Amino acid sequence: MPAARTDADCPRCGYDQRGAIVDWSAACPLTGVCVECGLAYRWSDIFGTSVHEPPRWSVEGRAAWLVPWTTLTTLVVAFTMPRFWSAFRMHHRLRPRRLAAFAVLLLALFYLPLTLAHGTTAWQAWGRARPQPSIPRIQYAAFAMALPLSERVWSGPRVQPVAMGRGTLRGPVRWRLPTSRELMGGRLHRALDTLPIVVGAVTCTAVMPLVFVALPISRRRAKVRWSHIWRIGVYSLSWLWLFTLLPGGLMPVAAAGFVGVLTAWWYLGVDRYLCMTEPGAVAGSLTLLAVLSAALAGCWTHLWLVTP
Repeated sequence: MPAARTDADCPRCGYDQRGAIVDWSAACPLTGVCVECGLAYRWSDIFGTSVHEPPRWSVEGRAAWLVPWTTLTTLVVAFTMPRFWSAFRMHHRLRPRRLAAFAVLLLALFYLPLTLAHGTTAWQAWGRARPQPSIPRIQYAAFAMALPLSERVWSGPRVQPVAMGRGTLRGPVRWRLPTSRELMGGRLHRALDTLPIVVGAVTCTAVMPLVFVALPISRRRAKVRWSHIWRIGVYSLSWLWLFTLLPGGLMPVAAAGFVGVLTAWWYLGVDRYLCMTEPGAVAGSLTLLAVLSAALAGCWTHLWLVTP
């Protein structure tokens, strides 16, 4: 049984509503309006007990040890955005540790298989290299796993062994291991070409909550608390994880669709969850600034990591 709440704070801005309770005379009204941010709320949302629990299918609605399972159920419901934001309310308790675990699991689902595949390829390439490299085998595999899509991390010194007299080698052996493009061929070549798109998508997802904080309508007028922005931003990673699983050939085409999905995600979050006015203008402003940031991040990635 959840403990009864003893505070009377506005669900959106956290302003203390006990001043309105003093004015009650004969009975408690059903609804109220926050004098600080203008949110219309129900008093049952503030004084209730079980109504403050998040949906049972979310990572915040079940026990901590069930986070791996609730991550999957959260992903399924997140793909039906109207249902997702119709179920969440601002008075639902925020559980930051479970949200952090949700974000870490999504990143692991994408990154771990990729690093293991490239580390295994590098381990096998070390054994096939002739002459035998002087760099430790585990070190080369670790380089491949640290940043698997970086040509500069994978490449060794571009020099060949020097033979002196009758095929014998004198002095230190100079060598290079095969580059990532040579190992993986066309598959990795396409992956390197799509790396700026992936970085741009990650940047777009991460920048949107920061831009929302900077908007005057969000923090100055509506006075939205950080916890609500954190919740919307973390759950938007559901779509980022799906985007990164697309084949490389579809990513350039799907990039525009991904931006549209993020725009719709924040539109519904602002409209149904935060109950703010002008959700379309807010979502459009977020998209414009986030896309500009994503373009800059993608160009930088192409110049620094992809270009040989």
